[in-house]
Amino acid sequence: MAEEQLLNKKYHIELEVLTPLHIGAGQEKDWMRGADYIEENDKIYILNHKKLIQHISIDDLANYLSKKDDKGLKRRISGSLNDVSDKIFNLPAKSSNDIKTFIKNGLTDKPIVPGSSVKGAIRSILLKEFLSGSKPSRLNERQIFGSSTDGDEFMRFIKISDADFEKTELVNTKIFNLYKDGSSFKGGWKHSGGKFGKTNAKYEPTGFNTIYEVLMPGEKGILSIALSYRGMDNLIKEFKKKNLTLSYQDIEKKNGILTGDIPKKLLAIINTHTKE
Repeated sequence: MAEEQLLNKKYHIELEVLTPLHIGAGQEKDWMRGADYIEENDKIYILNHKKLIQHISIDDLANYLSKKDDKGLKRRISGSLNDVSDKIFNLPAKSSNDIKTFIKNGLTDKPIVPGSSVKGAIRSILLKEFLSGSKPSRLNERQIFGSSTDGDEFMRFIKISDADFEKTELVNTKIFNLYKDGSSFKGGWKHSGGKFGKTNAKYEPTGFNTIYEVLMPGEKGILSIALSYRGMDNLIKEFKKKNLTLSYQDIEKKNGILTGDIPKKLLAIINTHTKE
């Protein structure tokens, strides 16, 4: 095996979305009605402010946006919505809340599933795998995974790239929570806020609902997983030298994830966890 393969052997894996998936871009990037989007004929138009300036003066545009005057703005650009919009979505439902946006690639504006999100999920699954047969009360995460300070942090030998996707859609969401019915609790849909918020078993699509930008089932993206063989060999030597709490058998369990028929071993652990 070549030296570069020992250091980082890379595998390309297809990631398929099975249920509507949302990974937030941050509250500051959410779309506000009248400032970032306009509703018209059961469509949502995501506005491009630079294109709007070609139709409206900067002062007038600033006035509309500051007031979130979607009706006034819509009158001014009537017939030109397509020309001043970056994206057009089907409107899933009316909502008074901002639209929660999906995280994007800063260069391409394409939706991504961050490698850090995937790696975090894998880390949680491996924690369960490494704890199997051990006494959790006697082990903490630092003992299990090592630490970056000591140079023996296991997850640094697994590198995962972002997965790029092509398109998103909008879906309506409702909060389903517990409400008290006499002396017992029941599950119900929340229809309004406040101390006396209306929560019951009857589903209504609007009222205390939020629209999310999501990847829909069937969407596929490619990510890469790079595994460091040489790094793991050095890690085993360090664990032996320091005589840490983890047993040699636990170290071998880790080594088996990075060596041999890879990435089938790692994917088998993930799939087993998912099925359970």
